[in-house]
Amino acid sequence: MQVDWEQRRVRLSVRELANFALGPGAGGSGYSGRGRAEIGRQWHQTLQDRAVQTQATASTEIKPEVTIQAIWSQGGWSLELQGRIDLLLREGNRETLREIKTVRRPLPEDPTALRDDYPEYFAQLAAYVALRELLDREEGITRSAELVLVDIDEGLSQTVRLMEDDLDLFHRQVQRLVDFLDARHRRRLELRELTREAPFPDWRPGQPEAREALAEAATRDALLFFQAPTGFGKTGLALDFALDALQSGRCDRVIYLTGKSTGQWQAGAQLAGMRPEGPTGFRYYQLRNQAEHDPEGRWIGHREGDVWQARWRERATAIDALLEVGTLSLTEVQGLAHQWEIPPYEISRALLPFCEVWLGDYNYVFSPRHSRVFTEQPGFDPRQTLLLVDEAHNLASRVASGWSRNLRAEDLSVLTAELQIQGASRPAIRALQNLEDWLQQLDKTERIPPEGVAELRGLLARCNESLSHTWLLADVLTPFALELLGEIEGAYQTLERATLQILEWAPQKGQLRLDCLNAAPEIAQTLKSYQQVVLMSATLEPRDLTNRGLGLPPDAGWWIEAEAPWREGAYTVAVDTRVDTRYRQRAQSYGITAESLIELTAGGPLLPVVAFFSSYAYAEAIKRELEARAPHLVVVIPPRGIPLSEMSDFLELALLNAHLLLLVLGSGLSEGIDILGGRVERAVVVGPALPEVNPVQQAKLEAAEAGQSRQEAFREVYLLPAMLKVNQALGRLVRGPHQHATVVLQGRRYADPAYQNLLAPSYRGGTVIANRQDWDAWRNDL
Repeated sequence: MQVDWEQRRVRLSVRELANFALGPGAGGSGYSGRGRAEIGRQWHQTLQDRAVQTQATASTEIKPEVTIQAIWSQGGWSLELQGRIDLLLREGNRETLREIKTVRRPLPEDPTALRDDYPEYFAQLAAYVALRELLDREEGITRSAELVLVDIDEGLSQTVRLMEDDLDLFHRQVQRLVDFLDARHRRRLELRELTREAPFPDWRPGQPEAREALAEAATRDALLFFQAPTGFGKTGLALDFALDALQSGRCDRVIYLTGKSTGQWQAGAQLAGMRPEGPTGFRYYQLRNQAEHDPEGRWIGHREGDVWQARWRERATAIDALLEVGTLSLTEVQGLAHQWEIPPYEISRALLPFCEVWLGDYNYVFSPRHSRVFTEQPGFDPRQTLLLVDEAHNLASRVASGWSRNLRAEDLSVLTAELQIQGASRPAIRALQNLEDWLQQLDKTERIPPEGVAELRGLLARCNESLSHTWLLADVLTPFALELLGEIEGAYQTLERATLQILEWAPQKGQLRLDCLNAAPEIAQTLKSYQQVVLMSATLEPRDLTNRGLGLPPDAGWWIEAEAPWREGAYTVAVDTRVDTRYRQRAQSYGITAESLIELTAGGPLLPVVAFFSSYAYAEAIKRELEARAPHLVVVIPPRGIPLSEMSDFLELALLNAHLLLLVLGSGLSEGIDILGGRVERAVVVGPALPEVNPVQQAKLEAAEAGQSRQEAFREVYLLPAMLKVNQALGRLVRGPHQHATVVLQGRRYADPAYQNLLAPSYRGGTVIANRQDWDAWRNDL
């Protein structure tokens, strides 16, 4: 659907109109269910051919797939509708429109029950009749219409004639769409009149200049890169810029993405502070994943779209009142789910069309399996949407992971058994069994040879083809089956996508991994579809590598570099070369690391010392060493998988009670929570978190060596990701004027220019500590 708000014109298909509805649906499984569409196409072709062969005579003209385009005006809106009538039969002055649809139920059936269960089919046919009447007013023509329903299990069909009352379905759908457009149009006008709070109570040096630079750059390029130090306030500035675009009518919607739920939560808190009180303020919503909505699994396996729709319509008038404060919390949505008997995730999805700002994960825009959650929302148009991508240094790797796939032989066996029970076709079962057999024979290997990949591609193609010829009802399949069907379909799509670089390998016998090494062309295509994009991070450099990872030319986009003068001299840095943090050598230095942390807690401010490690295992090893050497100290490591709702409380408690807080580089607590600034003055980073050496990393290295030296490729594949995590962690220690942090970079690698030069300028150089005497001298000067 494309909307021109100024001209009050809408362009959409007849099918879109017939299916238009606000409220929850039954999707979200990750499996597209192409089988139904393919079977429908086959039956269309069969019945069209049969009609031409059996009903065409000298006096009867039959036209299949008749294109129809017309403008329907209602309520001050012009709807540009287009579609294709399956069959148009003309005999003398009698004209019959015939629409063919597939169902999976015994036929014949009571026409009233069919009208109740498939209103969209009758609405689509009624639309064709109304548009045909509008375009062709030839006198003396008697026009009728009929819906041909085909039961795909038995091949039986039933023809239902369109009645006069059925035409009201079209008019009701048009009115439903017009009401939605009117409501959105009113919101646009209200937004132009609203006031908003400044993003900050007091503007810091550099912030006004950066905000002005954003506004100026937006007039010059559709793609903006916004680099600013951690703690600078770039999220607030970008959201203020976006709200200005909404208010002025330059865009219809704003999408804010980041890869960590903590960042989304903080963006929501920023918006809450900027929103004026009252019902006319902007609305925003953070869409979390299904697991967070339903942690106890109450709604798993429930897919009752029609029932949910009916319950939603009963309460639709309450939505505006619910959003008077701008948004709803997850707890509030879960409460509504209990009252309304609608899954909380479906309520969240249904709230999106009523909100101007959407907050979510990268997947909702860039993942081939999850982007439909956003793109299929009523009224969504990327060409009228401003896209903000925070922590954009993580975007390339996250999108690549979205194209990666995993299949196991034992899972295929379970899936096949379930599909047999559900009546899947014999070719589909046979294709899945052949894929299962291939997986069972697959031995562990770091790279499947080309002939094996070719065989795999053929097997997946046959699975995809045969599944597309069988209609699987999502209502009766388990979530496991739906997920695995989506994985099989995704594996086929991944291998067929020529733009992707894929490693096909087997980490163990019977398990297939398709790991996407580079999805840059896909990222570039998505970015270009949006009206404007702002990519922001504290660590976007080196610029050429950032652009390459996004599939963009080296000079693409407009670069904005924010300056934060208050960060000058905010860090005191030392490089401790006494420790070797390499995996096989690090245990020999556990004692030095533990003693260093113990001594940093003594004689310093009454604030905890924070230590960052490359892994949980490393952090836990040092925790055991600390407990043995200094049992009086309170040493805290966050539990693995700590929920978003508990992260901030955990950190607050640790900052109040702990002597030592041990965090993992790259985790949500080291990168996604911004409360360490001013609360920590001493920190140790124990070695850079280099990616694990494995077949995927080695394949990335080989791919990166094309066109550059091995040293440059190693820098790109191993060093850059590691040092980005270090820069991100350290940036969160100083987030405002008058804050200071003393940092020890512990590990010999930090003295290596290859690593040192990848540190942000504020963390380079410093005192080199080579022995105990150097350490004592440096510590005495603190």
